[in-house]
Amino acid sequence: MPASEIIASLAIGIAIMELFRWRGYKRGLYAPSFCCWVGEYRWSNDRLAAAHHHRRWLRMMCSLWLFTHYTKMGLSLRAIAQDKHASMMSGIEPDRTAVIS
Repeated sequence: MPASEIIASLAIGIAIMELFRWRGYKRGLYAPSFCCWVGEYRWSNDRLAAAHHHRRWLRMMCSLWLFTHYTKMGLSLRAIAQDKHASMMSGIEPDRTAVIS
């Protein structure tokens, strides 16, 4: 069972990355001829897009941290990650929480 969870997580991660790549191609962000020179450094289109979305990434990471530290579901996810048996004794259902995660 753990190997299938790893494979499924990897497949979902690859699917999400390909979705972002597809959206980038659709918007024209990843045109091969696009680049920008800043001083002696060459900035390709993917680096410019990453710099543009830095604020969104930072907001998402802060939201994720707040979720895992201040909500009941986030705390149960952290508890299961640290010690599954102790979390079960505390009344957390690991199977239900794993499905939600």
